[in-house]
Amino acid sequence: MLTYLRYALATFCFAASVACLALWWRSFSYSESVSGPSVFQGEMLYLHALRGNGTLGTQVAARTPVWKYGSRPRAEVESADSADGDENGRRFGAVWNDTAWFVNFPVLYPALVFALAGLGVLRFRRQFSIRSAMITTTVVATLVGMTVIL
Repeated sequence: MLTYLRYALATFCFAASVACLALWWRSFSYSESVSGPSVFQGEMLYLHALRGNGTLGTQVAARTPVWKYGSRPRAEVESADSADGDENGRRFGAVWNDTAWFVNFPVLYPALVFALAGLGVLRFRRQFSIRSAMITTTVVATLVGMTVIL
């Protein structure tokens, strides 16, 4: 029974990784956004992807938020926002203030995290060796290094 649960979790992680890769690829042509009510009263939660960059955040809602999905061509969104064309799709960032918080991240990183989590779930055994510890340390150091470099 436990094996089936492990396979189900690995399948979910791999599917989420493929979905993040598809979102990353599509975000260079379209602006994708999903928004809806937050856990906190009067706040709206949203996820937005554009130029390979994802933004997750909340903001104070003017009215009762409902779940919405939107997709518009990238050129239409950039002309409306009068973007100056800086390449912020490869950067991390966070903003917190009284009315909102935002976290920016490259969409490839969640894809990598889900893929590694799926692989880890499949490879997880009851015995933990020094080799497994070294591989885990190397993967974590690589992810932290990628974050620092970008």
